[in-house]
Amino acid sequence: MTWTINTSIIMQGVSKLWVLSEFQVSLISLNFVVGMFLGSYFWGILADIYGRMFSFKKTVIFALLGGIGLTVSPSVEWVYISNLVTGFGVGGEIALGGTVLAEFTPPSRNWLIGLLCMFWSLGGAISALLALMFQFTGEAVMWRWVCGICAGTEFLFLFLRWNMPETPFWLYNQERYTEAHSVMKKVQKKNQTDHFDLNYFSFDSFISGTGFQESKSSIILKIFGKVHIRTTLIMSLIYFLGNFAFAALVYFMPMLIKQSSSEESTTFVWVIILIQQAAGIPGNFLAAWLMESSLGRKWLLVVASLVTSVLTFLFLMANGVGTTLLFSSLMMMCSYLTWSVAYTVTPESYPTEIRNSGVGWANTCAKFGGIVAPPLMGVLMELESGFVVSLVGISGVFVAIGLLCSLIKEKRVMKE
Repeated sequence: MTWTINTSIIMQGVSKLWVLSEFQVSLISLNFVVGMFLGSYFWGILADIYGRMFSFKKTVIFALLGGIGLTVSPSVEWVYISNLVTGFGVGGEIALGGTVLAEFTPPSRNWLIGLLCMFWSLGGAISALLALMFQFTGEAVMWRWVCGICAGTEFLFLFLRWNMPETPFWLYNQERYTEAHSVMKKVQKKNQTDHFDLNYFSFDSFISGTGFQESKSSIILKIFGKVHIRTTLIMSLIYFLGNFAFAALVYFMPMLIKQSSSEESTTFVWVIILIQQAAGIPGNFLAAWLMESSLGRKWLLVVASLVTSVLTFLFLMANGVGTTLLFSSLMMMCSYLTWSVAYTVTPESYPTEIRNSGVGWANTCAKFGGIVAPPLMGVLMELESGFVVSLVGISGVFVAIGLLCSLIKEKRVMKE
């Protein structure tokens, strides 16, 4: 999420530095989302064939290189290419993060995946905070400082991730049982428990395949095969529409805030965005708690999507600083809550041997929604009633997401 907010910061700064048209500025976000679109499915497929860590350790390298490229960009063309590379790495990280955590965690604790999404909000808040901290350098320079610091964090992640072992689920599914047991022993030692073994993970509840390494074409055919086609289509639409709405709101939030509050101060805009992103943190905690309640994943998704729709409409009706801050922050909190649940449900919906391809495909659809959103929002916002039309449309999209979520078949593993 840090790089998503960074893209919004870059768009504002680069437009000041090189005096670009609205179309040229929109290409910055478009290149980032195209990179995510390609990366999410590319790294997802490789993770199913060659292992989760094979991909997970390389995605951060691309994010690091892209971040460095953005920091030293001598031209807008360089910004386009660097943001594409950054997106290619970030897309893979998003596709793999939930799967890696899920496969190191007992199924009864998969609610931790929802809690993992808290770091989306935290990353967005940090990015907005960095924008405020370096605002004294001027918008034309500030974005370089923000990108440079975020590239530094990618280097830290690369260092922390490099010695991570392969997930026991993937090893087990490849019939590499000795290696799977070895990883579990490391987990057992780390957690200082005598009861942490392969059976604790209830492998049979996640594995429905034959346990051999399948080809790329076979994996793709499976996620679109008779058994999983319904799940794949529903998830594809949810992710496409969800990221369409989310991208439209995030990339154009500075403009939406200015129109809603009639406030032109750049500092004020980034303060509100900081609060919005911070509001996502309690949203993620709330998701982690409610997912294990009687409401469950499916109906929590339905309710959260519909509430987000209502809050988007209230954001449209806001008139002044107070109501803009209130409704936009609540809207983002519920939006993050929805994504937390979606990122928990998706890996649970596929068996191990095709899980990351299923998640990768869903994320690819999400990025396609993100590709469509910027140019469409740009056209709408140029209309005289663009602010109203845009938010009414986004509110309607959240209603459609809620209806689609009602069709999901929940497959969570209940706590003992």
